[in-house]
Amino acid sequence: MSRINAIVTASTIIEWIQRNQEQIETHPAWYHHISENEAEALLRDRSPLTYLLCSGEKEHSYFISFVKEDGSIKHQSFVLELDKRGWYYRNGSTSKYPAGVISKDLEELIPLMMHCDPSSCIHLTNKNATLG
Repeated sequence: MSRINAIVTASTIIEWIQRNQEQIETHPAWYHHISENEAEALLRDRSPLTYLLCSGEKEHSYFISFVKEDGSIKHQSFVLELDKRGWYYRNGSTSKYPAGVISKDLEELIPLMMHCDPSSCIHLTNKNATLG
C-alpha cells in the first residue's frame, strides 16, 4: 500500500469513527457514562422495548439497556469495529446469533439487538443531554 493510500485509509477510518460516535452521542436516548444500576433505575416500570444508550468501558464500546417483553432489563454491549467487510456496529455473539449482530447503521442495529420490530422500539429521551 502506498503512503498516500495509507493516509487516505487512516483519514477515512477516523472520519467514519467520528461520524458514528457523533450519531450515537447525539441520539435522544444517549446517557453517556451511567452504570447498569443507574440504567435499571431509569428503565424501571417503563414499557417493554424502552431503551437507552450509554458508553462502555473501552474505546469505541457502548451499551444499550432495554426493557424486555417480560419486564426484565437487559444490558447489551456493542462496538464500532473494522473487519474484512468494512466498518460496522457489532454486538457480541449469542446462542441465537453465533456470529453476532452486525449492522452499518445504528437505527438498524438497535431493533436487531432488542429482537423487535423497529417501530416497537421506544427510546428513553435524556432530557439533560446537550445535542450538537
